[in-house]
Amino acid sequence: MVFHDELVSQVAPIVRHAGVIMRRYFATACSVQEKDGGELVTQADYAVEQYLKDELHKVFAGAGFCAEESGELAHSSDYQWVIDPIDGTSNFVRKIPYFCSSVALTRNDEPVFGMIYQPLQDELFWATHGQGAYKNGQRLSCDSPELFSSSLISFGLPQQKEAPGRQALIAAARMVIERTGRMRHLGAAALDLAYSASSSLDGAFFAGLRWWDVAAGLLLVREAGGRVTNFQGQPYERGQKFCVAGSPLVHTELVAILSDYFS
Repeated sequence: MVFHDELVSQVAPIVRHAGVIMRRYFATACSVQEKDGGELVTQADYAVEQYLKDELHKVFAGAGFCAEESGELAHSSDYQWVIDPIDGTSNFVRKIPYFCSSVALTRNDEPVFGMIYQPLQDELFWATHGQGAYKNGQRLSCDSPELFSSSLISFGLPQQKEAPGRQALIAAARMVIERTGRMRHLGAAALDLAYSASSSLDGAFFAGLRWWDVAAGLLLVREAGGRVTNFQGQPYERGQKFCVAGSPLVHTELVAILSDYFS
């Protein structure tokens, strides 16, 4: 198994070319369908996912796959590629330039490598377990603001109006707004996590998550010195629907708020 520099050098051009495919579709009209639950999927999602699976199989043929559009393939390896071809599809469809591709390599459901690419800004984020997090080659640090009241927080709601926890999350978001005066709902959890790792955002919290939404991003935040847990402050694990991430100070404050609404 290859790691860090060699893995980055092999996966980065693959993810960047996936960005070329995304930009090509973003510049034109492409077919859009609605999946069960109201989420959107486009030709671009399918094209990017198939390309990533084909190329990542060449990097590590023994690993399985868990991808948003094609699901999980049975495999016997401890390793698995976790792929979200376009996180932020609704933004993509409406020509809002906030979306990304997210790729993680996990071992026994623990991310050991993650890469997120925002193609319109050419922002490439990556992290390897124990080796730090980077953006376009620069080491990232998830720094805390001096005061929670000055922090900039993003949050993500589940698509379905009747989804478990949706109303509680809205109530918690109101409390965060009262404490900080500002919030963002940007529509791409993976990119929110990447920006939290780079301190463009100070933190983020989400409900209604899928594994491909967060597998790469949570590793970025952790390797940048931040924290990622569920709303009770316990380690976030695959299969959980609720996640909060951020710098140490911000994470602590967010957990204190969220745990009151999600006991």
